[in-house]
This record gives sequence, C-alpha cells and structure tokens, in this order.
Amino acid sequence: MQNNDHHGIDNKFARDEAVAADTSTDPAVLDAIARKPVDRGTSDQRLSRNVGYARENVARNPSALPETLEWLSQLTSDYMVIAGVMENPNTPLDVLWSAANHAESHIASLIVQNPGCGDAFILRVVDLHAGNLDVALRALRNPSITNETFELIAASVESRWDIVVDELRSARHDRE
Repeated sequence: MQNNDHHGIDNKFARDEAVAADTSTDPAVLDAIARKPVDRGTSDQRLSRNVGYARENVARNPSALPETLEWLSQLTSDYMVIAGVMENPNTPLDVLWSAANHAESHIASLIVQNPGCGDAFILRVVDLHAGNLDVALRALRNPSITNETFELIAASVESRWDIVVDELRSARHDRE
C-alpha cells in the first residue's frame, strides 16, 4: 500500500523556507538551499512551490553570498526570486547592471531601490531608463542615496510630480 502522506516532505521544505529567511543562517547553508534541485516530473506541485518559496527567501536574505545571488539571477522564470535578487544588497553590481540593461523597467525599478548599489550606480540606471517615472520615483525612495543624488534625480522628474517628490524629500528629512 502506497503512503500518500506528504507531511514529512512538507515539513522538510517548511524548515528550508524558515532557515532561508533567517538572516543568521550560514551563507553556505543558504547556497545549498538555493541550489536544491526541483523535480519538475513530480505530480505534486507543492514540492516545486516549496522549493520556490525557499529560494525566494534566500534571494531576499542579506546573508546570501554574491555567488548564490548570481546563480539565482539565472532563474528568470521565477519573478519573486528575481525580485529578491535585484533588491539584495549583496548582489554583484555586474549582475544588476546586466539586468538593468536587458530587463523591463519594472526590474530596473527594483534595482534602484537596492541599498547596496551606491549613488553612481543608481544614477546610471536612472539615466539608462530616462523618462521612466517609476524608475526615478523608486530611486528617490532609496534611503541609502545621498541628498545630492536625491536632488539630481528629483530634478529629472516632470514638474507635475513635484508634490510626490516633495513628500519623498520630507520623509527623507524626517529620517535624518
């Protein structure tokens, strides 16, 4: 008689999800979780979903190694994993630049919110997507940019959006 109880497997993947979300997890363990194979031949879609959730948590984890994030960036069919990689401060700049050059503007909007990019990089991405309001406004929401960079980007936003820019500027000053 076949046992159809998947609770043991589900618990294992739930543990992986929790471990992957924990910022104190050893980066080597995060790498192992990220690279676990997904059996696409399984009829149990829960297993594939659970591996995806664990990978998403690794992608968002600031303790993940740059090499792990680079590997995850190749999983282009999983938007939530890609979003986590684009926002992770440990993602290598060359991975982010490649994505900014080849992706839709919604990916660039994630990149400019990454606190690990630095002002010069964010300005390059905003310039690459010049005229894209979403990219510029999301860059203005990045708390790690300097006031000088904020003002450079703010100057590029159409004047009809001044009220939004002023609100973002005010929120920045409140944090200081």
